[in-house]
Amino acid sequence: MLSLSNNNDNNSMNRAFVYGDLLFESIKVSGGMPQFLTLHYNRLMQSAQILKFETDLSIETFEQIVNDTITQSSLKEARVRFVMHRNAEGFYTPSNNQTLIFTEIFPLVFASNNILTLGVYTDNYKPCTELSSIKSGNALLCVMAGIFANENGFDDSLILNEHGCVCEATSSNIFMVKNEKVYTPALTEGCVAGVMRHHILEQLRNADYEVQETVVTLEQLLDADAIFLTNAIRGVMHVGFIGNKEFKISAIHA
Repeated sequence: MLSLSNNNDNNSMNRAFVYGDLLFESIKVSGGMPQFLTLHYNRLMQSAQILKFETDLSIETFEQIVNDTITQSSLKEARVRFVMHRNAEGFYTPSNNQTLIFTEIFPLVFASNNILTLGVYTDNYKPCTELSSIKSGNALLCVMAGIFANENGFDDSLILNEHGCVCEATSSNIFMVKNEKVYTPALTEGCVAGVMRHHILEQLRNADYEVQETVVTLEQLLDADAIFLTNAIRGVMHVGFIGNKEFKISAIHA
């Protein structure tokens, strides 16, 4: 049976807090309407299967919980955080795989700068495993990359994978344009399976652009004609600089 938890309940949140044993979806609300719910639900359930979460959450119930959260808040422009966590005793090894759900909602604050300057974070690298594609409570690499960006005056950081190739930014997928072709790191390169990434790939292919999900080296990225980031909250964000290297703004995006 589906269960909802109180996000102030320390007992039910223990595994989520102590071990990061959770999944979450960040859902944009525009004009009071949640965006891309089917894509968010599909990713959540695929990730739950990877983590061996036991849940009977249907898409209808998922949509109802999100919409109820929006209605109760009265916010029209917002971000809903939908969290599913394992509800079990035990230390690293859980006593069971049952789950609880809770939601939070925050006013949507739009960043004033949609043309970004990135730094390249090289203190730590992201592994290329099945777990790398999911949105879980284990985000220390992104936290440290964000601190690096803040300390060095960048808007965001480029994260590399364990092979030294391009992976993603701290909370966004990355695309590059070269000679009218679009490239983005494949999911096997360690990047999160972003909802907006999925949407943009579909839109570009429907518009007959040549798109490749592949290995992208840092050298290839720096030689790109244009670069943009995507995530479900901010949509498409253009990259103006990586370090001191300037890039033009491309018209190629959905």
